[in-house]
Amino acid sequence: MEDITTFFDDPPPRSRYAFISGYTCDDSEEHFLILAITCGYSLMKVSPNYDRVLLIPTTMDIPKSKLKILKSIWTHIVRRPYIKWPDGYKDKTQRDTAFWFKLNAWSVTGWEKLLWTGTDVIFRRDPSTIFKYPAPTSIIDHFVYGFSHLGPVTNGDFIMFKPSLRDFAGMKLLGMNWSRNPDEYGFKLQKQGASWTGPHDQGLISQYFDGNITVAPQWYQLEVPGNPQSILGYNNTETPDPRVVSFHYPSLFKPWKNNIGPYSNAWANVAQEALNSINFTYNLKRHGFPPTATVHPNLQFTYERPMPALPAKYPYLTESDEGLDVSLIFPETLFERRALVRKIAFGCLTFLATLAILLKTYFDSKFAYVQLSK
Repeated sequence: MEDITTFFDDPPPRSRYAFISGYTCDDSEEHFLILAITCGYSLMKVSPNYDRVLLIPTTMDIPKSKLKILKSIWTHIVRRPYIKWPDGYKDKTQRDTAFWFKLNAWSVTGWEKLLWTGTDVIFRRDPSTIFKYPAPTSIIDHFVYGFSHLGPVTNGDFIMFKPSLRDFAGMKLLGMNWSRNPDEYGFKLQKQGASWTGPHDQGLISQYFDGNITVAPQWYQLEVPGNPQSILGYNNTETPDPRVVSFHYPSLFKPWKNNIGPYSNAWANVAQEALNSINFTYNLKRHGFPPTATVHPNLQFTYERPMPALPAKYPYLTESDEGLDVSLIFPETLFERRALVRKIAFGCLTFLATLAILLKTYFDSKFAYVQLSK
């Protein structure tokens, strides 16, 4: 099988396992850049021996100054195109395109195992113990927080897996069912007797692995402000569980959107430390981020002896990838040609329909004339 590096010039790995995240867009105030810096810095602090990979779209225009900042935090910058569906379909919104971009992580085959995390996360303890679990492994989703017909609903934004071009191609093939209307497709499955596992990549990944996802202890990640049904509690900042490895700040609780007290202050503390470490001047408060403040020790970095990392085996490709049709992974974009064919077909059908109406009108009027003549 052709190596993935014949398509993309990925930098060689240092460790056998790695952490991976994505930086797909930004706004005028660079909120998402600060998220990427803060998340990467927290991983660097608690688990310095493992590679930190940041996926960025090939078409995303990033100034050299910004790229230099990211390279000072993340050990590897990997570029990939936005997902191209095998049938040529193009996503309708930038939101959909950004969600599906995450699937590219399965194409990053330089590492034997990867832990995917969103950049809206800070790590206070070393998460590398997750690599001891069989892949794929995830944690209970704190939003859905329940069971589906596949088992516990897991969090697609904290998933450890083996990169595999075969799985990447398989998810793209399955994704053709989801891509047209990702918000509604999950509900469509519910009507057919399945249960809700989430939209976009969340539902797709759950469906693709068909329940074969190991569930790790929930303290690997607390999705703030928590859940009253969880042993980690709801908004428990007075006596937070010391086992918590990371804090996730989901859509409604992004640091610049909603200040929820100590959890937000804990994020700001890490962010400010990260910015100071790279001499990057950025006023967090002016851009809507929460202020720094003293927080409970269990919301701060826990300095443990870093876990040693196994050396890289490069190139690393799973045996299951042998003989895979690479065109499934990076298909030619035929959407424009198909669109032209559809337009021509529509034009022909419109012409035929108009002709039929005109002929009907002509013969009806002629028949009426004959009747009047009688």
